[in-house]
Amino acid sequence: MSRCAAGALTDLCVSLSIDAFSQLRRQIVQLSEEYFQNLPIAPPNDVLARVPPGLPSFLANTDASRRIRQAYVQHVVSSVLTYRIFHPFLFTLGRRYDGADILFQDMSRKLRYKSIRKECVWRQHTLHAAYSVSSAKQSINKVATVIIDEIVNQIKHFADPKHNNGCTTHRKDCSGDVAVCKTGTRTRHREIACC
Repeated sequence: MSRCAAGALTDLCVSLSIDAFSQLRRQIVQLSEEYFQNLPIAPPNDVLARVPPGLPSFLANTDASRRIRQAYVQHVVSSVLTYRIFHPFLFTLGRRYDGADILFQDMSRKLRYKSIRKECVWRQHTLHAAYSVSSAKQSINKVATVIIDEIVNQIKHFADPKHNNGCTTHRKDCSGDVAVCKTGTRTRHREIACC
């Protein structure tokens, strides 16, 4: 492959990644704006205990409280996605295989020390191999469902109960977009309920 073709391919990959992250960001903002406008019932005390202590109260239905509540929801969603999807080398390994993930991260760090290009090529081939096996889509969807349930459990008490009918409202295709951001490949989009 010529340098020009490789550069064009890299530019395309970067562009697709930026588009996927932009779409994910828009979906997180849309989720917070659409489902966290009103809070007629105060969340339980154990849920409120997890809110950072320096944060102004966002339990009222004033404009300022709504914006703080929406920002808090965006923060929680982004934090869980970062910790569970983007931080691990292979997010489909799950928490049971932290040792393998640490090994991959260590190998990546050592290769990067020798050559950033070699580390990039190794990472690309490793991720491609991991996410293109026959069970990859099933693993990605399974992990995405667990992560989305984790997000829902952390934010559902701040949602308007009118949108909380048996956890069957929005969740759209965030799991697919998260997988696109992480792997650079399009996965099957799913309708998943949120809140």
